[in-house]
Amino acid sequence: MKFNILISALIIQINLFSDVSFSVDETKIIGQISNDKKTQSFLGVPYAEPPIGDLRWKEPIPKVFIKDEFFADRFASACMQEERIVDWYKGVAIGFGGDPNYISKPDISEDCLYLNIWRPNNTSDSLPVHVFIHGGANKAGWAYEPNYVGDKLASKGIIAVTISYRLGIFGFFSHPELSKSNFALLDIISALKWIKNNIHLVGGDPNNITIAGESAGATNIEHLLVSDLSAGLFSKAIHQSAGWSISYELDNESPAKNALKLALKLSSNNEALSINELRKINSEKILVTANEIFKLGYWSVLDNHSIKKPIKESFANGDFHNVDLIIGSNADEELMYIDNESFKELVEEREEWGIYNKVIDFEDLSNHLENDLERINFVLSSINYVCPSFYIADQVSSVINNKVWFYSFDKVRFGKKAQEMGAYHGAELPYIFDTHDAWLPTSYQDEYLTKIIQNSWLNFMKTGNPNIDEIDWPRHKPSQFKVLSFDKELNSKIHDSKDFCLSLNI
Repeated sequence: MKFNILISALIIQINLFSDVSFSVDETKIIGQISNDKKTQSFLGVPYAEPPIGDLRWKEPIPKVFIKDEFFADRFASACMQEERIVDWYKGVAIGFGGDPNYISKPDISEDCLYLNIWRPNNTSDSLPVHVFIHGGANKAGWAYEPNYVGDKLASKGIIAVTISYRLGIFGFFSHPELSKSNFALLDIISALKWIKNNIHLVGGDPNNITIAGESAGATNIEHLLVSDLSAGLFSKAIHQSAGWSISYELDNESPAKNALKLALKLSSNNEALSINELRKINSEKILVTANEIFKLGYWSVLDNHSIKKPIKESFANGDFHNVDLIIGSNADEELMYIDNESFKELVEEREEWGIYNKVIDFEDLSNHLENDLERINFVLSSINYVCPSFYIADQVSSVINNKVWFYSFDKVRFGKKAQEMGAYHGAELPYIFDTHDAWLPTSYQDEYLTKIIQNSWLNFMKTGNPNIDEIDWPRHKPSQFKVLSFDKELNSKIHDSKDFCLSLNI
């Protein structure tokens, strides 16, 4: 009797396990069911061949599965990076009085072109697809950071996908022997192609794909919107807390000069290494050396392949993919970076870019550091996030069939420490994904706002309209600066940065 019960239980387990699968190239991709039985996950699914050895700094090659089974039951290694994002999470934790040791850097490798998929356990066909592109200045971050694990979002009736892409010097390299430079952008496009071709296998609608990203992830969305190579790969976009690529057009000269500096510094004979010689250098050595040379974040350059002209020019001329768009920023994007110690580092890093001095008098701002943090936060947040985002919103909404909604995330959590953090850079992410860390002071009000934001985002993914019963979010109209404020209460308002943005004339 006991034997029969054990056999029956084993058969049930096998059937449950075998049902959590789909097949690509005749390979069964086997996932797992969440503990609460609400979702299924497929973690660490490769979308491209490992970009290592001779494939380093080359366009990604689509993955070809050769085994009968692939167990997608764990996250893959993150792409090559240092501690930037770990330090960011620790800084936020400390800011709220939490334990900074709750997070550590994941394993890193050049073999990192993987994606993660979550779907409802009771699946159906033609579900909307949400593809999230992580931030981290394009030099750090990974596709399964605590803020955007996708199971709770998927449980609401969508397919949630997070993707990885090459970072830093491995994702952006302008060596003179290379005809392409924006390998990170090519990785993202490759991932989107994989999703477009295969997402129906897990119940996703390949014609209803929404790309979303925060910070550098949103900057990459700006470039996807104007790149010929990404045409037809998505129909909607959510752009969170970025825009600086509109305010400042980075030239190609600095990345090219730094590429040669790297090739020379890694050489043993005072002659710059060729690209083939560089491909033989240990990845850790390249990472450490590059971070000594490339002080700024890494961004796409004009390579006449993925990006053919400055993206502001593309937006101005209407040369972008026609999509519906949610776009916005947070009230205090820069506040956590402008204490006495970090502000000095911020100034040194950003002045080295040779771009901020066009519009920002850092010396004047420094004089106000002790008594006017709000002013500095307002100026920097407006220039880097709010104003360029309004420019993008104006241009996209000027196309007749495009619908755009602009938000301002203004919610500050409860408590004295929370007041010091404000509505910080990345503060909206736990509300979208319902991933509130234990040390965050999360009240009933925060839980309610999470429900509102999630339902609004979900309705946008499903129907192209973020309006739900609880909110009345007017569509964006050029030059009006009207936004929906996500705060203790939801309300439409004219953005506080309106006059400042008009004075900048971006």
